[in-house]
Amino acid sequence: MMMLVKKTILIFSVSFMLILAANHVIVSTLAKNGAESVVQVVGDEWWDDDWEFRQKVDIAENSGYSLTDFPVEVTFVHNGCVQPEGGDIRVVDEGLEIPYHITDLNTTHVSVIFETSISALSVKSVYIYIGNPNVTAKWYRRVSVMFSEGQSGKAIIDGRVYIGWDNVKWGGDSDNNDVTVWVDYRVDFNGNRDPTDDNDLIRDSSLKVGGIGRYYHEDFENSTVRTIGLGRYQRCLQTPVYVDLCFANATLRVYKNHPWVETIQADHLVMWDYFWDYAKCGISSEEKIVDGIYHDAPCCLYHLYYSPTNPGWVSLRDSTSGYVFSAVGIGIGYNYTVIVEEESDWRREISFDFESNQSFNPYDQPSNARIYWFADNSNGYSNTEVVATILRNPPSVCLVSEITYIPGDINRDSKVDSEDLFLMVPGYLSTPVDPNWNCFADFNNDNVINCEDLFILAANYGKTNL
Repeated sequence: MMMLVKKTILIFSVSFMLILAANHVIVSTLAKNGAESVVQVVGDEWWDDDWEFRQKVDIAENSGYSLTDFPVEVTFVHNGCVQPEGGDIRVVDEGLEIPYHITDLNTTHVSVIFETSISALSVKSVYIYIGNPNVTAKWYRRVSVMFSEGQSGKAIIDGRVYIGWDNVKWGGDSDNNDVTVWVDYRVDFNGNRDPTDDNDLIRDSSLKVGGIGRYYHEDFENSTVRTIGLGRYQRCLQTPVYVDLCFANATLRVYKNHPWVETIQADHLVMWDYFWDYAKCGISSEEKIVDGIYHDAPCCLYHLYYSPTNPGWVSLRDSTSGYVFSAVGIGIGYNYTVIVEEESDWRREISFDFESNQSFNPYDQPSNARIYWFADNSNGYSNTEVVATILRNPPSVCLVSEITYIPGDINRDSKVDSEDLFLMVPGYLSTPVDPNWNCFADFNNDNVINCEDLFILAANYGKTNL
């Protein structure tokens, strides 16, 4: 074995000298696909010396409002310097370790989500530490949830939000198809951490069931209704930052310390209730929708708003209770629509997929679209305007490179010399799945240590940044 190692080192030494003689000049970078790589920084600000690397993240507040415990997701290149399951990742905010959740991890990148507080229009730095092979994964307290599962179920999340779903004939007509829809939404308005004693915001008439799903279309000429719900209930995902209620065709997400529900595909609310007596879009005046003025609309249905232009937000208000039920759509692929009926069943509809000649197929929102459903009991729209402004202008994230070592400096002593060459030998031809992998020797970040990396070391041999 000793002879084999010595022979390998001799071959490397001869090859290295030949490369130096040929004077290869190769340009290398620690950035890949536009994303900054994590680096090691030596200084008083280092959180824990047991961690080798950190990624600095600058977070900028863009809405003009100070944020408390607002969710932020960050994706960065880890260069293979993270444990396979990400157990050594730590997020440090103002010198304190905070909970996080890994949303994606592969051989090159990792995505984490955490919550942070930030003053209006300011910039703050958060650090994500990796590179500790000896530490075990940290367990953080999950967002609280009490739930009963099944195609008819409910969840009480963070003591703030109650979500109930059921397999029903959405709309209640006997010839409607059965679908699973979100039928019950309650917010802890009285502050007792128990939303079950608050009123349901998704209301029903005596004959028709209200709900939020993916698709609702009535063919008045043929007296038929076609509905598509959330799909079959699958599971509840509980993390330190949020809770996901996962259905086959949609997910409902509730973040810790926030009452709004985030989704992509649950984009259609239809319910029936006289007491939702006012409606407003962010860019228009409030309208009373129980005054019997049909605005020349057929069948007493009035399109309060129908346009691909984002109105900012849409709301229904119950002037008796003071409840305001609102929605914000971001990056949706079709029309923003508010439909009201001013007599009879008092239909109330907010949709992010509607078209005037709706087909019998639902519209798939783009993957980067976001729809938020939320409510308050202010009997006005000022809080809606604030929440909508924040959600439409979330904090931006910038990955900051602190100190970049010279490509070839494997031992991180700020110079490229024979010690780095000898350190490269054991991992030659290895990849991130191999036990002898050394992420510091993969200078071009192509997930293999080979002759290209050897050329890079040779090109920088003798350089120093001391």
